Amino acid sequence: MRKIASALLILLTILSCKQQETSLNYTGTWLQLKKTGSNYVITDCGYPGESMVITATSIMNKGIMEDFELTIHHTKEQDNSILLFTDKSENTYYKFTWADEQKGIAQWDVKYEGRPATVNYFVTEQGSKNIKKVKGDGTDCITNQDVGDVANDTFTTADGNITITADDGNCITIKDKAGKQLYENCWEVSFVKLRHTPGNFLPLTFISGKNALDIDFYKDSEDWVSKKATWFDATTEGSKGKTAPAKIHLTTFDFDAVAVIFQDNPGQ
Repeated sequence: MRKIASALLILLTILSCKQQETSLNYTGTWLQLKKTGSNYVITDCGYPGESMVITATSIMNKGIMEDFELTIHHTKEQDNSILLFTDKSENTYYKFTWADEQKGIAQWDVKYEGRPATVNYFVTEQGSKNIKKVKGDGTDCITNQDVGDVANDTFTTADGNITITADDGNCITIKDKAGKQLYENCWEVSFVKLRHTPGNFLPLTFISGKNALDIDFYKDSEDWVSKKATWFDATTEGSKGKTAPAKIHLTTFDFDAVAVIFQDNPGQ
C-alpha cells in the first residue's frame, strides 16, 4: 500500500510540474484582438492583422506596416506572468499574462526602451477559431485616404507655397512653389506618411514598430517646428491618441526622443 501511495504521490508531483510548465506557455503564433468591455473580437480590415510568432529565443512581430524580430536575452517569472527581456539591462520587455487561458487569450504588456508601455491582447492560433470576427471601420483600419500611398505621395499646403513628397516609406522631400528643394531626409528607424489635412503646415505621421506620432510642422525661419504632437500606441484606446505640447524641429526629429515626452506628460 505504501508503494502505491508513493507512486501516486510521484505521479501527482509530475503532473503538477507539467501543469506549471504549460500554464505559462507563451510560445507559438499569436493573433491580435480588440477588447471591448469584457469581450474580445478579431477585427477584419480586409488585410492580415498584427500577429506575433514567439519561440524560446525570439519574438517576431508581424505588423501591418512592417515586420521586425527581437532576440530574447533572458526571462523572469513574476507572480502569474513571464517577462521576456530583449536586453541585459531589462529596458525592453514583453510581459505575458493569461487573460483567459481556456480560450487561449493572453495579455501582452510591451515596453520598449525610452517609450511608454502598451497593453495588448492576443489569442493563440487555435483559440482564434472560437473568437468572433467583426468588420473593421475607419477607427480600426488603415485606408489610403488616411495615410496615402507608401511611396510617392504628395501634399501641397493650402497657400500653394510648399509641396512635400514622401518616397520609399521613410523619406521626404520639401520644395517651394518654384520647385526649389528646401529639405530632404530619410529616417532609418521609422516610416513617414502624409496626412492630407488642409492647412499651411506639413501634416506628418511617423511610425515606429506599433507606435505612431502625428505632428503638424509650421514654417519657422529656416526650419519647420511643431506646437504639439499626438501619440498613438497599440492599446485598445490607441486610436484616440494622446496629445501633449511639444516643440519639435523637423530637421532634428528623433522618434525616441519625442516618445519620452509622453512618458513624462500623459496628455489628454
